Amino acid sequence: MISIGIIGIGVLFNLVCCAVCIIINLSPYSISVGIIGVRINLIFRCGRKTNEERVEVIKDTAVLAVHRTVSFINDNQIKMTDPKLDRLSALLEGLAPVVTMRLSPHGRLERELQPENDSALQLLFLTRGHAELQIAGVSQRIEAPTLVAVGACEPFVLHQFSVDDPHRLITAHVQLTGPVATLFLEEFDQPRTVYLAHEEPALCLAVAMIESELNAPRCGQPALLNRAGDILFIGLLRHLVANPVAQGAGLFNGLADPRIARALVAMHQRPAFGWNLALLAEEAGMSRTAFATKFHETMRRPPGKYLAAIRLAIARRAVDLGKGLKEAARLAGYENSSALSRALAKARLQLALN
Repeated sequence: MISIGIIGIGVLFNLVCCAVCIIINLSPYSISVGIIGVRINLIFRCGRKTNEERVEVIKDTAVLAVHRTVSFINDNQIKMTDPKLDRLSALLEGLAPVVTMRLSPHGRLERELQPENDSALQLLFLTRGHAELQIAGVSQRIEAPTLVAVGACEPFVLHQFSVDDPHRLITAHVQLTGPVATLFLEEFDQPRTVYLAHEEPALCLAVAMIESELNAPRCGQPALLNRAGDILFIGLLRHLVANPVAQGAGLFNGLADPRIARALVAMHQRPAFGWNLALLAEEAGMSRTAFATKFHETMRRPPGKYLAAIRLAIARRAVDLGKGLKEAARLAGYENSSALSRALAKARLQLALN
């Protein structure tokens, strides 16, 4: 009876281990755990050991299995948070930002509605004092040092209360000349405000450079401020990835998720590659079902539609630059120019319906 009970324990242990592997979605390890479970069963069935010795084997093997499981999970987590995963470089290439910094001469920044300027982002930067920001009829008081990012086509008024030094109110116009600008700007349908004290090091560096230049202007100030604007923009992206909106969704939430980020980086780096659900799920280290569900929840659209939007944007930009449909289709990853023509026609129809 004791032997039968021990055999049952071995079988149960095997089933539990496999179930754990399925739950945590670590399919490669399920094979290893399964082998350990089979080993336990074989020992129980064929080994010439006393029941006490078999109990000790169970304990030793269980400890080994737990140790290997923890080691594998730790290794997997290390890979998923690997700092070598560059989440922004490929995105920046697709955005191709051109940053121009301007100082406010009167302590007030104002812009009317500019619907034609739909491929740019406006960064409003207050380095000292406090100010009032009005967007869409809503007023917001901001304290320095603060950075506000808003779509460049949106009207706003930013009035600095302490006007002892109006040059402490700065605007950075970020013209996005790359193909993924439209997708990116969806993340700024509402203003994003970042308080810069004790923030991302790149943001602090840009703030220090700008402060230094404003305190002691020197030759080449416009060029230096523009370079500082580049750092400010990259620092903003780093901050938004490191601090995604709680319970939110979108590009920055996707890049903040270690697994979804791997799939996004893969698509950003090689949009013309023949990605499918299985390959993207493999990049993310997830099953196809789990990946598709998580991606849709995080990005507000299926992975196929996100990739299609990137490819269409690349193709449109290529056509705008004077490239033929055949070359544009090749660059964007379409099978042929006919497939691209159908995609463009479908997009125009959807735009007309909206």
